[in-house]
Amino acid sequence: MKETTRKSGVDNVKILMVTIVLMVLLSGLSLSLDVIIGLDKLEAVKNALNPFRVMETVEMFILAFLVLLIFVDALVFWYNKHKKGTSK
Repeated sequence: MKETTRKSGVDNVKILMVTIVLMVLLSGLSLSLDVIIGLDKLEAVKNALNPFRVMETVEMFILAFLVLLIFVDALVFWYNKHKKGTSK
């Protein structure tokens, strides 16, 4: 039978990296626009972090848990891949 390989860990890492790159670029754009309209850099950073200030504690735990799940899935995939590679 044909052996199928699990690629969800790799796909999750790719999705995570694209998400992080987009977040950094959009945050940079937001900070730049705030500075252009005349806000100082500290106020621009406060405006950029505002969505996280209004999150409740439970929402922060859920967000951290979801990010942790992505990393755990990637680490399990990596561990299984290297374990399989060393057993040959």
